[in-house]
Amino acid sequence: MTTPAGNTVYYVVQADTHDADDLSATTDEDRQVLSDIVPMRFVSDPRDILRGPGQPVQLWWWVLVGFIGLLCFEVWMTRKIAVGRGKG
Repeated sequence: MTTPAGNTVYYVVQADTHDADDLSATTDEDRQVLSDIVPMRFVSDPRDILRGPGQPVQLWWWVLVGFIGLLCFEVWMTRKIAVGRGKG
């Protein structure tokens, strides 16, 4: 599949050996029965598939900011302890 940006996305569809000779298209009733069992929605435009449900959450940014914050806090505490020992 090719994205609108020109990138190629590879995907694999596993072959179904059960009922392999039934190539009829699904009906709206078949899709409704399947979506009642499995939480999914059907789309006919490939661009809807590429868009997906939304942007994924980039959790690692928050972890990085927290780690840098802890390092800054450690330096601040070390300086505070070192200055306190120099006075005593």
